[in-house]
Amino acid sequence: MNALLARAGSLFLAPAKPGTASAAEAAPLADLVVLLAAPRDLAAVAGAVAAGLRRPCGARTAIVCRPGEPWPARPARMAATALARRLAARDIAATAAGSLCRVALSEDPEAGVREAWRLTAAAAGTPVVVALAGRDAAFDGLLAEADRLLLTTVGDDDPDCTALALASLAALGPPAALVAAPTGPVARRAAALGLLSLRPAAQSIEVPA
Repeated sequence: MNALLARAGSLFLAPAKPGTASAAEAAPLADLVVLLAAPRDLAAVAGAVAAGLRRPCGARTAIVCRPGEPWPARPARMAATALARRLAARDIAATAAGSLCRVALSEDPEAGVREAWRLTAAAAGTPVVVALAGRDAAFDGLLAEADRLLLTTVGDDDPDCTALALASLAALGPPAALVAAPTGPVARRAAALGLLSLRPAAQSIEVPA
């Protein structure tokens, strides 16, 4: 156990009771999803998750936010651009890219949590994905109120460590699932722009709350 926890570090794992994983059905509609992923996968997986939330509910755009530097602007669809402008009018720094509106949160965890809640309130029904490169206790209150929690791991992660991390998320209350990052440069670029969605039934394992 100690060896597994040491390997996991502070990236995803917090102490929790282990859970039992089972194959997931298609993800239910959600307004707020929190994703934990390695930094290199964060943009691609978050964009793919956002695309998967946007399409079933008929939304023309979705929001992806993460702590860090402002997102670069990219060619974008009109709905994403319009939403970025509306958020900017409310003093929320947002940029449009593809089918997404992307927002940078403060790197200070407590400030980042406040900004994420403010963004969710301003989203007015638009799905929001909060993308985190690591587990931070300051965000656990937000994780506990999310509609769904998602975890992405890298290929060489220990399966036992991954199961513990997933169970730790599920212990917060919302359904937690493991999702695979898109592979290949073209797919990853498209996913980061919200133009490619994950297929949950094929790529996720869910842990009941």
